[in-house]
Amino acid sequence: MDRDHTFDLPDLTEDFWKTVVFAQEDPPSGMGGPGCVCLLSKEGKEYIFGFEETPFYKSTELFPIFETTDERIGYRHKYKAEDHGWKYLEKENALIREDILDEYSKAAAEAKREKENFWHFYAIDLAGRAIGVEHLERYDYIGSVLYRERMDREMAERRKKREKEKLTENEFNWKPMHVNNIPDNSEMGVYALLMRRNDGKIKGVKYSILYQYEEHSPMLIYSDAKVEAYILFYADYDDIIGPWDYHSVSRQECAELYGKENHFPPELAYYDWITFSDGDIPNFGRFLRTFQSLEEAKAYAMYYANVNSGGINKKTILKQEDGETK
Repeated sequence: MDRDHTFDLPDLTEDFWKTVVFAQEDPPSGMGGPGCVCLLSKEGKEYIFGFEETPFYKSTELFPIFETTDERIGYRHKYKAEDHGWKYLEKENALIREDILDEYSKAAAEAKREKENFWHFYAIDLAGRAIGVEHLERYDYIGSVLYRERMDREMAERRKKREKEKLTENEFNWKPMHVNNIPDNSEMGVYALLMRRNDGKIKGVKYSILYQYEEHSPMLIYSDAKVEAYILFYADYDDIIGPWDYHSVSRQECAELYGKENHFPPELAYYDWITFSDGDIPNFGRFLRTFQSLEEAKAYAMYYANVNSGGINKKTILKQEDGETK
């Protein structure tokens, strides 16, 4: 917004209101839009008042042209201005001077011929055409300008802070993913865990990149098959129970441990309540995208983590320690 083209409420004097030929209220959208009032003077100047820090219900108090009577016309109350040379435009929710109404209608018809969806024209622009002004000179409420400048500064500071806290390759400890989590088995892909502590719980995400190997024939894959695609998945965990990672053991260790009655270590057991049990490693979560290279898949995982971090960043991420539990 241009600081040189601003106005303040004291500028809207009695003499100013004598020049106004069009007035429109645009209520808050409910989706973050604060609402505004648009005024047009006969000199072709448009005045935009934003309700960023002013309640919209004060519109009538600030702009007396929108004062109403007790008389109802359909669903609305009649405006006092309608008894003093003004007409109400229902679709535009605006008031327009009677002496330019015909020209406004002609401008709207011309706009409709120019564009199939002529409502892309703002009503205030059509009103400008009605008074013979093609390009309006815009003035913004100084309060809106200052508010926008303050928001821009705050957003710049937030972006600067986010940039410092953004996850990098250093926070992604990619580990190989084997069938049944047994290193002697073939490698399925890689995975990375990101965790943080919140409300006394450990929460986190797992990014898995599954290798798609070439098939010699349907469901037949040679041991030396090439990887033809890298498939990225995402899994979210609200409360991590047990070790912070999969405990990898060899087939020989499993056989030795399993052969000893009552001596099977609990951390290697097949408990459902342990988040990262060996049997859970192929639970990849939600599919994100497929890539042609491992580097692309890892880069996208990092980008996705920064956009959908769930509160995990360089400042909050927990360092992973082997064997550490809650």
